[in-house]
Amino acid sequence: MISSLSKFLNANSSNVFWGYIAFILLMVVLPLNGFSNFALNNVYVVEVRLDHLLHGILFLPWFFISICIYRLPVWLAIIAGIGLAVAAEGVQYYLPYRAFNINDMISNVIGMMLGLGVMGRLRDGGTKRLRD
Repeated sequence: MISSLSKFLNANSSNVFWGYIAFILLMVVLPLNGFSNFALNNVYVVEVRLDHLLHGILFLPWFFISICIYRLPVWLAIIAGIGLAVAAEGVQYYLPYRAFNINDMISNVIGMMLGLGVMGRLRDGGTKRLRD
C-alpha cells in the first residue's frame, strides 16, 4: 500500500502540489463565515482558537508536499511557503466578506514551521544523536 501511494505521488507530484495550492486559495476566498451560526472565532481547543488551529493544520503539509513530492529546494520551499502564508491572509484584506487577521497569518507560518520540524524528524528517522 505504501509503495503504491509512493508511486502515485511520484507520478502526480505536480498535480498534488498545485492541487494543494488551489485548496488553500479556495479556503482563502470562499465566504466560509456566512454558512451557519457556528463561528470558529468563538471555539477554543486547549486555549487556542479553533480558527488559528485550523490555519496551522492547513499549512502543516506544505514542506512535505513542496520538498518531498514536488522536489523544491529547501531554501525555495521556505521562501515560497512564507510568501504563500502571508499572501493567503493578505488576499482577505481586499475581500469584503473576509477579514484580514495578523494572528491568522502567524498561525499559517507556525503550522508551516511545525510541518518542517515533523518532516525533519521523519527524515532523520527520529534518531538524532546528541553531540558532546
